[in-house]
Amino acid sequence: MLYELRRYRIQTGCMGWMHERMQHTLFPLFEQSGVPRPVGIWEAASGADTPLLVWMIRWDSFEHRQAAWAALYPRWCELRPTTVHDQEFVLHTSITLMSPWPELPAPDVSLASPCDDLWIQQVAATQGPLARSTFLSCDRPVLERAGATLKGGFDLMFGDSLPKTAMLMSWPSPAARAAAMVAYDNAAQVRAGHHAANARFGRPVVESTQRIPLTRASYLA
Repeated sequence: MLYELRRYRIQTGCMGWMHERMQHTLFPLFEQSGVPRPVGIWEAASGADTPLLVWMIRWDSFEHRQAAWAALYPRWCELRPTTVHDQEFVLHTSITLMSPWPELPAPDVSLASPCDDLWIQQVAATQGPLARSTFLSCDRPVLERAGATLKGGFDLMFGDSLPKTAMLMSWPSPAARAAAMVAYDNAAQVRAGHHAANARFGRPVVESTQRIPLTRASYLA
């Protein structure tokens, strides 16, 4: 099993057109072509890349993915001009495949929640396993005590500047998320765990973390 993560930078003021395209054009094409219905569609609530649409598909295999997209693309090329309105509103796309972390149960990405976070970590070369174990043993308990539910953890399989990891988590509310981030950023357990990992490797294991707050599209529920 693998997951496809797609991030679309949208022209300002055009996110509604993107949701319209997804619901009324892409969903029917997915069904006709064998592309699974997305397990999650979100708008980024803030960040330098906003407006940003984030969506995720679960695949049984890489072969299934290749065959389904190959079946979809010819029809999509025919229909796409009918969905652009005055201009193409998708400015950039970032697409990658992710493998779920073996230490966790199967990801429950489709579970609806008031708000979600996608964290993407840039990890030092060769240190993916250490970054993963540090997050699970140090970061995860602190986040869960603060109200988070870890929906899934992933290793990115291709793209720029690998290795990277991704974590998808949910919160009871935006206010709970904001309060939890203050507690997390000041947690001694997190600092101590990362200090130990860095000392073991000799330099920072996690080089940077991008936190993307997400609001789930209501029509996918």
